Amino acid sequence: MSKDSAGSDMTTRLVMAGATLASAVVARRVLQVVWVAATGERPPEDVSDTREVSTGKAIAAATITGVAAGLTRLAAARFASRVRARKEPVEA
Repeated sequence: MSKDSAGSDMTTRLVMAGATLASAVVARRVLQVVWVAATGERPPEDVSDTREVSTGKAIAAATITGVAAGLTRLAAARFASRVRARKEPVEA
């Protein structure tokens, strides 16, 4: 592995690590906004609590959170790919 390749891998890892953290924050915020818009209530804090959260609400919260996290990570992976492509020399 060349030094440039190692640097590119490190850049990708750092971007993806940041994206993982960001996806959790974004997913939580998206859940709050979508939930309030749809129900007029705050989203459930603990979706595993069967006494306070119905199965349908737990599934909805998990779906919204999962989609938001997945889209954020996808965007970060595509961004990392573009960064890596700009750093790699073009072969003639």
